[in-house]
Amino acid sequence: MFLKRLHKAEEAIISLLLVSMTLLVFIEVVLRFGFGTGFSWGQELTLHLSAGLFCLVSPMASRLGLILMWMPLCDCFHPVCKGFCH
Repeated sequence: MFLKRLHKAEEAIISLLLVSMTLLVFIEVVLRFGFGTGFSWGQELTLHLSAGLFCLVSPMASRLGLILMWMPLCDCFHPVCKGFCH
């Protein structure tokens, strides 16, 4: 019961980070290209939000078994490049 609530809270935090990052980037683009101004800290905050998003999504993806499998991706490369994948 506790873990289920913890996972729901984790999903809510991830959603909040993603929405806030998207809104921040949208506002930055409108301000920069529409009005020729912007926040001096906008890109830095977006970088930190994406790092936090990565730190929360990675364990969640691992728990759900959604880790990116490299082998099918590596089979698409040239034989010389395949040596780096295996």
